[in-house]
Amino acid sequence: MAERFKTPEDALRLGARIREARQRAGFTLVFVANQTGVDPGQISKIERGLMATLSQNVQKICTLLHVPLFTGRVPKSGLGARVDALIAGAPSSEAALSKLIGAIEELVSGRVDA
Repeated sequence: MAERFKTPEDALRLGARIREARQRAGFTLVFVANQTGVDPGQISKIERGLMATLSQNVQKICTLLHVPLFTGRVPKSGLGARVDALIAGAPSSEAALSKLIGAIEELVSGRVDA
């Protein structure tokens, strides 16, 4: 039996990550459907967070798009957890966050004039 999402927000977050990864890769719903054997209409529903479980179809799509199956909430305390949550929610933000963290590290180490 497939694992159920703990909250509807968990399904929405995973669906958004799937859609973002698909679009970033330049894949259409039809292409993903052809690669996974999942109906394009179901893929659309998954991307909109309209699923109750981590079904085999969701897993196939995540595997194709290299999207982690993380569904839980990230703890609200701790800077590392906050950054991880940002990346999990919007994988394309990782490069920008990396640059931001690099700039902060330079500032803190005194390598940048304030």
